[in-house]
Amino acid sequence: MKYTLITLAALSGAAFGQTDLLVSDYGTHIPFATFAQTTDNLWRLTDAGNLSYQAGSNPFGSSTEVLTSGQWSDVAGIALDSNNNLWRITDAGNLYSQAGASPFGPSTEVLGSGQWNDVTDIAFDPNGNLWRLTDSGNLSYQAGGSPFGSSTEVLTSGQWNDVTGIAFDSNNNLWRLTDAGNLYYQAGADPFGPSIEVLGSGQWAGATGIGFSPAPVPEPSSTALLGLGSLALILRRRK
Repeated sequence: MKYTLITLAALSGAAFGQTDLLVSDYGTHIPFATFAQTTDNLWRLTDAGNLSYQAGSNPFGSSTEVLTSGQWSDVAGIALDSNNNLWRITDAGNLYSQAGASPFGPSTEVLGSGQWNDVTDIAFDPNGNLWRLTDSGNLSYQAGGSPFGSSTEVLTSGQWNDVTGIAFDSNNNLWRLTDAGNLYYQAGADPFGPSIEVLGSGQWAGATGIGFSPAPVPEPSSTALLGLGSLALILRRRK
């Protein structure tokens, strides 16, 4: 009686980010460890005020509509924080948050009176810092997620003046959506590093803001059970 160990290299590689994944009909390879490995939901806000998200941070997958009748037509940008609260910045420069990633619940006004009337989008990084992109293409962040604290400038000469939306995924990659509808990300939250194109040819033309909802983290007990199940599956009896 013999037993053969089946490694299932493709499956294990996908699980641990050791391969590439073809995610585009146009043949674009995106490193698994920096893109496809995240299970965050990718949200988008359109110029018309509609809101949707796509599971697994994959812009090519099926979309779930959240707002479809232009209810947020006065909103310039969106973000989700680590507690899954949904934030929005309006065209007038006011900032709100809504608990539980629901646009239908009660809003909490964080900034009124148009204090951020030059801001086109906002984002939270995995460390809880609140980032903002201005109409002129400048980028800055405020520590601790408070719009009232001191600001750290990152881009100050309008280098991103063709960008309409920004977001961070759970791997701390900095994503940007251009006015033309193209989507990119830069590893390690560095706007000066090399960009990886995720969507070209203006496929998301009409989108004005993006965001990521945090990925759920499995409990250790659940992870252990999954590991035991995988071990049982990879042993095949051979006579």
